[in-house]
Amino acid sequence: MTAYLASYVTSQGNQGAISISGLLTALIAALPVSGSAVPLTGTAAPSAKPSYVGQIYVDTTNVKVYVAKGIAASSDWKEITLVA
Repeated sequence: MTAYLASYVTSQGNQGAISISGLLTALIAALPVSGSAVPLTGTAAPSAKPSYVGQIYVDTTNVKVYVAKGIAASSDWKEITLVA
């Protein structure tokens, strides 16, 4: 994954700051997962309860990432704070 991200950053050249949404897209593409471990994506905060603890959800419109801490309710999604 490190090589993939290095390639992404290099491809951005001198175009200024790398966007968080571009970086999130690169991170999702670089994740070595398949099947049920593939991160969920949507255009808003997750509204359904998670399927398993540790599940990841990416809100692509608001550029937010959530991780499941439980599976009982939609409130079990907790936002991860991204530091730019």
